[in-house]
Order: sequence, then C-alpha cells, then structure tokens
Amino acid sequence: MPTVTLSIDLAAPLDEVWAVVGDFGNLDAWHPWVPACELAADGETRIMRAGEQVVAQERLLEQRDYAHVYTVDHGPFPMDAYRAELSAAAVGAGCRVTYRSTFEPNTPEVDVAAKLRRFFTTGFEALEARYGAG
Repeated sequence: MPTVTLSIDLAAPLDEVWAVVGDFGNLDAWHPWVPACELAADGETRIMRAGEQVVAQERLLEQRDYAHVYTVDHGPFPMDAYRAELSAAAVGAGCRVTYRSTFEPNTPEVDVAAKLRRFFTTGFEALEARYGAG
C-alpha cells in the first residue's frame, strides 16, 4: 500500500500547537482549504462542508496524547483503506507535526499520493505562517 509521510518543525511549544491541530473537529481552524468542519454528535466523526455540501467525512479511530488516528468514510480522493495519523512531538523549544497515511488508490488516473501531499503541505505551510519555522 502506498504511504505518504510529511513533517514540519514549528517554533511554538507542543501544547500550544496541539491545542489547535489536535482538535479533531476543528480542521478548519488551521487548514486553509477546509471552509467548515464540525464534529458530529457521536464525537468521533468530523464533517467537512463547502456551503451545504458535505465534501468529506472522517472517523476518529484512536486518540492518544499528541496523536489521533482516523479514516475517511467519504472524501474527494479516489481511494480505499485510508488510515492516517496526525501527531506532534516536542523538538527543542518547538515541536514537530507529522502526518502519515496509507491507502489503496482505486483509479489509476489520479495520483492520490500527490493530492494528499499537496493537501497537507498547504496545511503545514499555514501552520508555519502562524507559528514560525522551528
């Protein structure tokens, strides 16, 4: 299965960054491509919308200190068996945020890995603009 792993070092303390990044239901608080995100009543499903249209729905599988593991129930990329982890760790006075995923592309016409890299690179660039490079 293909794997995508990206990390960014930030100049802010781990707890400050994780208070934003670690809030599973508020992806729109830090990712500029997510116009609206809310946590469903079950507390484990985040729903991303563009206007009234649901563009993605992801389910939390596991929550640990400074990490959450999730899957996509419905999303814009043609893939199956998606499993991702977003985590953070202290690095000196700052921290490192890491995204790691595995998946099975279900159409050869779309480079899913490139799309995932672009999505998370954009989010990480927004975090760097907010907290500074570490």
